[in-house]
Amino acid sequence: MMLLTSLTIFSGEYRILKSEDGRWYLDQETLIALANYIQKLEDLNENYKAQIANLEEQVRNLKEMVALYEKKVANLEDEKAQLIKEIERLKAQQTMWIVVTAIAVGGIVYLFVR
Repeated sequence: MMLLTSLTIFSGEYRILKSEDGRWYLDQETLIALANYIQKLEDLNENYKAQIANLEEQVRNLKEMVALYEKKVANLEDEKAQLIKEIERLKAQQTMWIVVTAIAVGGIVYLFVR
């Protein structure tokens, strides 16, 4: 955008005039074009500031989500550990019942065979 305006300014459509005292002046059209360009840059700057604020808010929200997911993962890992312990306990209980059943069946078979 700046390059386009610069090219437009120096293309001859706009003029920079030198006065007799050696100072440089802009004609009215060039001054208006520069003022419009500055206004566009200021608007663009405000737009970028709003976008930056929006992105900062998104980053903040994403960090909060990451923290929540980390807590959820920790809770799920704790639950997994508890479930593994419960499975081990149930396996031991099942083994115990198999042994008791085998002894009971063996005792009954022994009593009938004898």
